[in-house]
Amino acid sequence: MKYANAKNTTEGGALASEACKKAIQASGLSSSDFWARFGPKTTTTKPVETPKPTTKPVEERTQTVSNAQLELMVKDCFTKYLAAKNTHEGGAAAAEACNKAIAASGLSSNAFWAKFGTPGANSN
Repeated sequence: MKYANAKNTTEGGALASEACKKAIQASGLSSSDFWARFGPKTTTTKPVETPKPTTKPVEERTQTVSNAQLELMVKDCFTKYLAAKNTHEGGAAAAEACNKAIAASGLSSNAFWAKFGTPGANSN
């Protein structure tokens, strides 16, 4: 710190020199090794690299039930979800039904909800 301040003022040179001598002696390094390791480093400016977008690989899954079976599973999911929402009971059953429907659909969770909507939402 004293060395950095001494560069900018005329008063601090002697104090900085003494502090540097003590630091070099305490380090057990030669003067040149000390400065190579702890001395001020010149900075080089590297061009800023634009990060490349990363995409998460999409796991391809296939629907494991017929469309009619999936429709029944989605209805069961929605029915149990709404019952749990309104009564604050049966949350585990609703989660299980919805997870089964999502798995059977072959879709990601986000894609499932985008395709089938949200339980209780008005459908067009």
